[in-house]
Amino acid sequence: MQPMMTPVLVILTATALVGFAPNLRIDHENMSDRGCTRSAITVGPWNGVTQPLYVAIEDESLWSGFRSDIIFQKSTDAGVTWLNEDLLVRRGELQAVYPDIATDLAGDIYISFTEVTSMEGKGHVYCTRSTDEGKTWSEPVQIDDNDTIVTVGWVRIVADSAGKLLAAWNQELGDRKFHILSSVSIDHGATWRPKVRLDTTNRDCYHADVAIQPGSNCYLVAALCEPHTYLFRSSDEGATFEPGMQMDTFHSGVAQPHVVAAREHVICDFNAQRDSGGEITQARTFFSGPDTWGNPVEVTHIDSGFRSYCNGGALALSTDGAVHTALMIFDPARGFDVCYTTSTDDGASWSERTRVNDTTTIIDNPDIAADSAGAVYVIWQDTRNRRNEIWFSTYNP
Repeated sequence: MQPMMTPVLVILTATALVGFAPNLRIDHENMSDRGCTRSAITVGPWNGVTQPLYVAIEDESLWSGFRSDIIFQKSTDAGVTWLNEDLLVRRGELQAVYPDIATDLAGDIYISFTEVTSMEGKGHVYCTRSTDEGKTWSEPVQIDDNDTIVTVGWVRIVADSAGKLLAAWNQELGDRKFHILSSVSIDHGATWRPKVRLDTTNRDCYHADVAIQPGSNCYLVAALCEPHTYLFRSSDEGATFEPGMQMDTFHSGVAQPHVVAAREHVICDFNAQRDSGGEITQARTFFSGPDTWGNPVEVTHIDSGFRSYCNGGALALSTDGAVHTALMIFDPARGFDVCYTTSTDDGASWSERTRVNDTTTIIDNPDIAADSAGAVYVIWQDTRNRRNEIWFSTYNP
């Protein structure tokens, strides 16, 4: 009976992958004791020929030690080809982890990351800048204003229309709890203002994500403050933030929110444990003027036995107003998949999900970006060669 199964699997794969290009590995880490994880992607501004793609990757030692570095990849032909070698951005001492990447309208590239310098997990958050499309990078500048190393989590970064930078991260403040903090740079990351605490809770807070709303220039931070997800807004360029607005309507099991912003609305998503069982991803839209929340909606319908994992759900917004997401779905018959959905009605409804990866290996940590023409770019961590690698696919409508 085994020969009869093969054609069926081929047909299912071909159907699921309609619209997405064949998967392509983009990292070049081939050492036996190293692998790549936690990648982030962004699209640069139009340079007269194309919109370049930039990727930051955590390159870590898997077995020989604890060190990890930040490396960089780019494509100038919409992901058809990539650099022949990974470019080193930061060699971690001890660990450089959790990279995020952003560009401004001038084409400068910024990578934020957390550097852990003690075995207790303490360190600082940093930003480095490239003005030559990633060929060289500035000496990293400390974003947080702590005089000594502290327990910090991941950091996220975004640039506004004037080139100012907003960063947000989680950090322990001496009360054995993690809190959400932010800082702003008005000089392309050369210096950073004193940190601002966003949450007012005595519970642990994680998973900050950042966006800046065009037009109003509202600075936005989405974060988990157990047991709920919140959206924090600043109308004074990050000097102060309004109290967080709760996004989810669940009692528990909520995790990892994401946020993108258009001129008149903000779209967030988050992972949650639904009352009937199983994890799902929901989206919710905040409309500004007058301020009001739309109803939460499921980003994708999940049958019994399927699960939507919290380390997915990354969002991207294209200039045509469509919002795109890369989900991480567990299929009992296949295992883990990266799936894509899109919304053309401000997040009120979402398309049927499309599988992006063409293997049945363990995948993790998807990220997504979209260019001005509406093309979508997805990256993720893949174990198809029994090692952690960064893989890529694109969909151009």
